[in-house]
Amino acid sequence: MGGFIIKKLAFLLVICLAFCSVGCQKNEFKQSENNYEQSEDKSEFGSIKNKNNSNQNTVKEKVDISSVEEIISLVLYDMYQNEQNYDVTIDYTNLPQLAYSILNHYSTDDYFIMPSFEDGESYARVSRDDANEYIKVATTNFAGDVLDNARVDGAFDDIMYYSSDDDMYYLMIADGAPWISIDVLDAYDNNDDTYTAKVNAYFESNGGDHEFIGKYKVYLIDNDSGSKFKYRIYDIKKL
Repeated sequence: MGGFIIKKLAFLLVICLAFCSVGCQKNEFKQSENNYEQSEDKSEFGSIKNKNNSNQNTVKEKVDISSVEEIISLVLYDMYQNEQNYDVTIDYTNLPQLAYSILNHYSTDDYFIMPSFEDGESYARVSRDDANEYIKVATTNFAGDVLDNARVDGAFDDIMYYSSDDDMYYLMIADGAPWISIDVLDAYDNNDDTYTAKVNAYFESNGGDHEFIGKYKVYLIDNDSGSKFKYRIYDIKKL
């Protein structure tokens, strides 16, 4: 009788241990499942966070290019008038003509001394250092070297020339010419020390012409900190 009871108790103990083992396995599986879900949630959250950080890093801040808008317009005018791209407009051969256009536009600026009379003509005079501040905005290729004389074939031998005696440029003043105006559509920081502007350009004249000539992308870099012009142009492309 006693042996039967012991066998029965042993059988019940085996059954209890079996249930405990199954229960533990279920708990371990459930915990593992919970851990996986939490890990997946964290991974997804990290992905979203990284995506948000990436978006923040690619946000392009707006910039104000008003200090160089007039020089952009003058460069575009030379490009349009001579039917040439930016690289040709600012090469060694054509840069003196562009420099004349820029300096003539600013000829009433405080840097300029006028009038000066040479051979009966009225010239503005500007020191080379002061002239360089304006010319450098038009191209990053110009380091301030003396430019060749600017000429108009069949009209004037020299409309701008350099005098080594006083380190000054002399330029014949002209006005009333057509010009290019621009509307700045967008201007932003590329987050790599360069800047990009998109502009619409219009041909203007004293006769009232206002002709859309195209949309352009203007590429800029920072100018010298002491300059009144905040940026320098390093390329212009028609869109």
